[in-house]
Amino acid sequence: MGISKAKGKYILLLNNDTFIEGDTFHYLIEKLESSPKIGAASPKIKFAFPPRDIQFAGYIPLSRITLRNDLIGFGETDNGLFNTPIRTPYCHGAAMMIKKEVIDK
Repeated sequence: MGISKAKGKYILLLNNDTFIEGDTFHYLIEKLESSPKIGAASPKIKFAFPPRDIQFAGYIPLSRITLRNDLIGFGETDNGLFNTPIRTPYCHGAAMMIKKEVIDK
């Protein structure tokens, strides 16, 4: 119901147990604005507690045979390797920003 009433240009879906580090939402907005073909974006997500390894830096596509996929970067140390945005077939349910026009369509 909240999404249908929202007036903004973007919708941020964020789990209620998520910690935000710094003013970083502008990165998601910049990515969404970079192409009309991009409808949603997820940030890199790290586990909340030490050693703060990566939980999500994208997904690989579903296998046509097993219908399974894997998280990119899962369990790896955040050494900057996953700081460059990549195309991913799915956003992460814990944190994603979506263009409101995409939802409305």
